[in-house]
Amino acid sequence: MKNALKREKDFNYVFNKGKRVGCRTLTMVYAKSNELKVGFCVSKKHGKAVKRNYVKRVLRSAFHEYSKTLGDYYIAFIPKIRDTYCLKEISKDMQYLFSKENLFK
Repeated sequence: MKNALKREKDFNYVFNKGKRVGCRTLTMVYAKSNELKVGFCVSKKHGKAVKRNYVKRVLRSAFHEYSKTLGDYYIAFIPKIRDTYCLKEISKDMQYLFSKENLFK
């Protein structure tokens, strides 16, 4: 992913300086920056690697719909632990969080 948060320094910046908001399926932490970057924090509490990778794929797919319309922020998503992860539901919750916090351009 071209616009991914990768370095520990970037994640620390988001978690220390950012604002945290949540909804049914996700918690989003974001901080203003000079470019759009996104990271997904899926802990081992979600299950084995296959399930964690699936959750990240669903999150990336849902985020891709909105990536062109967002402003310049560092964003980290933390999914809540669930049995199933529906793309439509997560996409709807992402849109809700983005509009609630006015992150669209």
